[in-house]
Amino acid sequence: HTVPTHGARDWEFFRIGHRRFLAVANQQNSTSTTPHPAGSVVYQWSDDTRRFSALQVIPTASAMSLKAFSPSEGAHFLAVAATTGSNLIWDVDSFVFQWNGCHF
Repeated sequence: HTVPTHGARDWEFFRIGHRRFLAVANQQNSTSTTPHPAGSVVYQWSDDTRRFSALQVIPTASAMSLKAFSPSEGAHFLAVAATTGSNLIWDVDSFVFQWNGCHF
């Protein structure tokens, strides 16, 4: 099936317990005449529908890469690296989001 994206730059499949997720790092939304940052999306797999459905939009701007990791038992994180897309601006925040049992 198709998954809507906005300038997708990276995908990350990961599991938390028995749940399966797919996250996409969206760089920009160019549906308008002026491109603007788009949020990244975490999708969750459904065994019933056999499809990924959007679970959460993560507020990111110009996301380029993401990585899910679990440094210890029960602690789950999603790191998102961002860029400005410009060689003139280097001061851009990247984020690490923590899983709370329902969302990041």
